[in-house]
Amino acid sequence: MVKNEAEAVIMGCIEIPIILSDVEMDVPFIDPNEIIAKRVVKIAKYN
Repeated sequence: MVKNEAEAVIMGCIEIPIILSDVEMDVPFIDPNEIIAKRVVKIAKYN
């Protein structure tokens, strides 16, 4: 992916970001768990 000039990697499964949390990568990775958690908290604050 880095060779193809990827700007980021989306970790599309729930388990992958947990498994790779301590692995250094050359590109940033997008953790859907974090995005979902932030959204849930935001929604909960307004309800």
